[in-house]
Amino acid sequence: MDKLRRPPVPDGVDEGVWMELPVPICLQIVGEVGAPATPATPATPASPASPTFIDPEFPPSRVSLSGQETSAEIERQANKPAALSCHCKMQARLNTVRKDGKNHGKLFYGCRKRQCGFFMWAPENTIGPYALRRSKFGKGMRWQRFPPSKGWTVVKPTLGFCSLDVKQGSVGDCWFLSALAVLAERPDLINQVVLRQEPSGVGKYSFRLFIDGQWRVYDIDDHLPMKGDLPAFSQTSRDQLWVPLLEKAYAKAHGSYWSISGGEIAEAMLELTACPTETISFSSTTFDSNETWERLVSFSSSHFPMGCATATGGDGLVGMHAYSILEVKTLTGLLPGIQTKMHEYFPRKRIPSVDTSSQPPPPDNVEEQIADDGSLRVLRIRNPWGKYEWKDVDAGAEKTVGQGR
Repeated sequence: MDKLRRPPVPDGVDEGVWMELPVPICLQIVGEVGAPATPATPATPASPASPTFIDPEFPPSRVSLSGQETSAEIERQANKPAALSCHCKMQARLNTVRKDGKNHGKLFYGCRKRQCGFFMWAPENTIGPYALRRSKFGKGMRWQRFPPSKGWTVVKPTLGFCSLDVKQGSVGDCWFLSALAVLAERPDLINQVVLRQEPSGVGKYSFRLFIDGQWRVYDIDDHLPMKGDLPAFSQTSRDQLWVPLLEKAYAKAHGSYWSISGGEIAEAMLELTACPTETISFSSTTFDSNETWERLVSFSSSHFPMGCATATGGDGLVGMHAYSILEVKTLTGLLPGIQTKMHEYFPRKRIPSVDTSSQPPPPDNVEEQIADDGSLRVLRIRNPWGKYEWKDVDAGAEKTVGQGR
């Protein structure tokens, strides 16, 4: 087999960085980015004053998307699930052994509705549904740079960081983006994560994350995955890049974009702040709604970052989804039949930086407010999708208030 030859240095790429990259990665970059490759001759050298940075640890290639080199190789070597029928004459389901033991992780076929005792081990190298989805993740995507010369910037000083700028894309990291949206309301916290807020002429940006028990700095380039003419994953409004670049740094910290598809808000909060986190489960046998509400009001008044997640859908909320908690309030003095404009109770405001050495005390009249007739407990939450999904019959911002509860 002939040895792979390194392709010529693309225009604008630092030759030193290019020579450090593995040859297969260089071939993928030339093919996927579509960078015009020209011979590196003395007549057309890359400018030494402003070399373009390409992150060799998280290059613009398929491995950064799914954590795998190529999907074709995986699919060629694997046996795809067979169309088998169980004793019920239904198509059998491909399952994974989850019980600890020597067969843990093995694939087998069983009855889809568990009505018969059909069982058969899957052939060796059968690719399961999870692995099949992963092998196809990122297909059809390309990489594109976002240089300052095109008007892109990390964050506009006149606008600052804002939770409304966070919009989720086609990777399931709502848990991370929900935590990030809350962080955007705390300048003291977001500024310790986004280290470089000015545009970079060489396309290099640095972020700090609390990974494996310590703060670590992650350098990335400004290549972002694209689907058509739009970023494939998270986006920020008004030509800003702080959300997709920070998402890329987080994906790098965890190995790939695929690796951050699915997680817990508490995990993201910890890795963005280095602060201890607490999870309150509504299904716990010790859950007390009044006590929990008092704590939420106290946390909100102290400007603690908070998020929430749903197990199932209903009441207009998306199931298995994460939301940011932006504000907690008890509305009082509400009368049946009176139109209430919710935005009057939740004016747009920025949460100030917090001096943790002198936290404001919790309100001393919470219990009294909760007990008042006509009171209503309200959370202002935000969907990282960046759009409304409320499915109630009255989908507007105004709603007739019934008996408060």
